[in-house]
Amino acid sequence: MQKTLVLKKQVELDEVNKQLALKRQEFKSYVEALARRRSELETKQQQTKERAMKFEKFVAENDVKRRRARKKFEDAREQNMLKRRELEDLTEQLKQLRASHRVLKERMAKYKIYEDYLMKTLDYLPSSYLDNGSDSLVMPIIRRHETLSITHKELLQRVRRLEEEVEQGQQQLQTMKQEHSVKKLMANKELSELQSELETLKEKNKQTEVNLMTQQSLSREKLVNVVQQCQADEQEDRLLQLFNEQATSDSVVQYLRLLTSAHLQNQADFFCHFVEAPNLLVYCHQEVEAMAMECDHVDILALSQALGICIHIVSMEGDDQQLAHHVIPEGAEPSLHLLYQTSHYNILYPRPQH
Repeated sequence: MQKTLVLKKQVELDEVNKQLALKRQEFKSYVEALARRRSELETKQQQTKERAMKFEKFVAENDVKRRRARKKFEDAREQNMLKRRELEDLTEQLKQLRASHRVLKERMAKYKIYEDYLMKTLDYLPSSYLDNGSDSLVMPIIRRHETLSITHKELLQRVRRLEEEVEQGQQQLQTMKQEHSVKKLMANKELSELQSELETLKEKNKQTEVNLMTQQSLSREKLVNVVQQCQADEQEDRLLQLFNEQATSDSVVQYLRLLTSAHLQNQADFFCHFVEAPNLLVYCHQEVEAMAMECDHVDILALSQALGICIHIVSMEGDDQQLAHHVIPEGAEPSLHLLYQTSHYNILYPRPQH
């Protein structure tokens, strides 16, 4: 009798050892999966830091370019203001010179009678009036006249030079006005094109929102109809029959995809670090909302958070095809069990407890 009890206890001990070995293997798998996930998380964190550093560098370079362009613009504006003031000064000088020229012409016209008188006087003088030399009374008048003639010629030449400079300044001003008009027209044209493009994008956005709301409403109504039919029909295979209908299955999947996309965009500050697309909005349009696209880990996490459920995923990893268990979110009691096999998920039903 004691030998039988010993054998029985030995068998129970072997069974306990087997279960303990299985638990140790399962715990080892959990530890390995946790180590891999921790390594992936550290890699993603490092990539996020690198992206942030690249973005900060990009912002700094843009800031330097902006300051340089602003400084160049301010220098050009200051040069234009200086040229404009210089042109105004030259214009004012030209006005003054023209006024002086008019006054001198009026004086010349006024004193012309004296010149004519002196010339006629010279005609009546005797031919020996120059013999008196420096004591002659006519020589100082002649020299004064020569000096005034030379001064008059110099003034005329100076006036002509100033007129040419003013004319060149006016031509430059006209050229600058034409360039400004052309730049203004080009800027207005670009602004008009941008406004047209903005209006087109707004219209497309409105149409897309209407289509999205329509699809979401139809998908939600289809999902509610499926739930109501399953609740009304007590047969357990009713859900399987509805899911085998292509239209019903696509509507339910489309609604869940839209729900996942909405949750991703509402929690963009958290999920934007886990996607490789240019931005989260592009990722949602291309990878989440589009049908026939594979589901990623971040999509499963977003859907579980949106529905408030815990998902247990079992997959075979490694060359020895060992089972790996993933619970999303971690630490919760799963209500849905899935088996991941070659880009496909199958539902796992727990063995009923008797």
